Amino acid sequence: MLSSFWRELAPRVPIQNIDEWITRTLASAGLPDIEKIQADASRAMEELSQGLVDGPLSDIRDKQRNLGVKMFREFGPIFRFENTFANFERWAAIGPPIVLGQDLSIAANGEVRDWDESPISSQINTLLATYDQCTEFAEACGI
Repeated sequence: MLSSFWRELAPRVPIQNIDEWITRTLASAGLPDIEKIQADASRAMEELSQGLVDGPLSDIRDKQRNLGVKMFREFGPIFRFENTFANFERWAAIGPPIVLGQDLSIAANGEVRDWDESPISSQINTLLATYDQCTEFAEACGI
């Protein structure tokens, strides 16, 4: 359904200028311009960052949130993939790690490593242990 929505509103390809295409598509859909969307999204990110509860996963949450906010501020809501990926190295940070297949290899920080050698494995193990503790608590309480 969503794909037919965009098919009706978006200008036809070939697209020579992505900014013009986005502007025309938003206008056709009756949506605000990209600047308004970006301002609203920034405001929403700030509001979501208020009153966060600290816990065993706070460091992971804060690292990912801070990287996402930094990327959004620099690139806005529309990423130009070449520019984004070129800047990961400059930032000394990249997007989330990716699990590659059933052998649990991880693509992170520009490298492919075995699960146990990856810096993300301890974070994922912490997430899984916390989930198990929550499940155990819910079962013990009859929730």
